[in-house]
Amino acid sequence: IALVMQLLASTIIRTLGWKWAAMLTPLSMFVFAIPFFVSVAADEDKISLAMALFIGTSQNVVNKVSKYSLFDPTKEMAYIPLGPNAKVKGKAAVEVLGARLGRGLGSLSQQLLIALMGGGSVMGCAVPIGVLYALAVGVWTRSVSVLAGAFEGRAVAPNSKNGLGRSGKN
Repeated sequence: IALVMQLLASTIIRTLGWKWAAMLTPLSMFVFAIPFFVSVAADEDKISLAMALFIGTSQNVVNKVSKYSLFDPTKEMAYIPLGPNAKVKGKAAVEVLGARLGRGLGSLSQQLLIALMGGGSVMGCAVPIGVLYALAVGVWTRSVSVLAGAFEGRAVAPNSKNGLGRSGKN
């Protein structure tokens, strides 16, 4: 799956435009998270633990494939219209501060939910974690929309030296 998506990524980006290619990662993560959180929240007599594990593993595979084949390239494309100084500062802010802060806050919120609401069990707080997951995806898609507007506004004219024209699909 990963190899096929890597090969199709440039076609997907070219066909859908930057905004919708960047939206595919959070949207696919959300779509595959719904059955996972439903299966975890359901009683074990309705959905077996093995099935929940299979659904969660499938979701994780989809998440990784979409991250590496679409999210990473579109993230790098967002830096193209920036000047050299802004590009370095932007990458540092996103990759160092944003990624570490995001992972840290995600871990902290999960630990607090487990301790305060889950009674020491991840299963006990699956629903609140699912709600936080959905909120994070909502913020992510909103951020992509805002960034797409800025990206489209700063995209280079079609006749410029580097050939990065606006396709009008952002």
